[in-house]
Amino acid sequence: MATVTLLDGLVSGEWPNHVSSSQRSSWTDCRLRTALRVAGRLRRRRNAVGTKGLTVGTLVHAVLGQHYRTPPADRSPDRLKAWLEARISLGEHDDDSLLQSVKPRALAMLDRFWRKYGGDCIVPLEIEAPIRRRLPSGVDYMGFADMGYERDGIIVVEDFKTSLATIDPTKHTVFNPQGRDYLWGLSDRYPVNEMVMSWLLLTPSSARRIDTPFGELGSIEQELDAVAVEERFLAPLPSYDAHCMWCDFRPLCEAKLTGGRVADVLRDQYEQMPMERETAETESEEAS
Repeated sequence: MATVTLLDGLVSGEWPNHVSSSQRSSWTDCRLRTALRVAGRLRRRRNAVGTKGLTVGTLVHAVLGQHYRTPPADRSPDRLKAWLEARISLGEHDDDSLLQSVKPRALAMLDRFWRKYGGDCIVPLEIEAPIRRRLPSGVDYMGFADMGYERDGIIVVEDFKTSLATIDPTKHTVFNPQGRDYLWGLSDRYPVNEMVMSWLLLTPSSARRIDTPFGELGSIEQELDAVAVEERFLAPLPSYDAHCMWCDFRPLCEAKLTGGRVADVLRDQYEQMPMERETAETESEEAS
């Protein structure tokens, strides 16, 4: 693993021996953000501003996975609510008050889902289908698709989205890079011309599915490999652009730019996560 030192030595870490779709997107937006999150393993503390979207996405993904693991005849809106309650009461999370505060938003999304798609009879081939392919540099591409199922002789690879910032439904003919990555990653498992990428887009006020065809996948391997190589050899400089508005690490950059005490911000608002096992599970909290 390649080591990296960040924020004038306050944070150090190692690049894992894999790259994901979210890493590719994040690296393009801001190298420093990617390095702090992936190599430095920094996360905002759960009581920090800006964590609610991730928590809603994590909860809704888990409930939808349980829904589709259940035989169609046994699915119901009451079960969706019960599964959500069960996820909240698992006791795995540091801040139960945060989970309770996002519960109404999660319930609204699940209600919209049930009203439009609760009656479908999809029986998945796979739930949380792991994806792992070796790139030319020796680094692996890793991730997982939320669901795979067959429809009219076509393999549908579906990803659940609870934030429309991740895909623009008004431009669904433009292939989302994550979808292209997934289809390339699965093309050694299924014939690429028999796959389609589907997005299940959920908000508290709407639910819709959008399909995008497999498209041209020839350059995906090179694009992913380029990110894996650049991460290890290019300096992780900040971008300071429009993406800063939504970045979890904005307080750190603002402190550095204004002469504030970066160490204090780091201590009060962030925590360093333990080294994760190198599996497709590392993609899960990035997939909302």
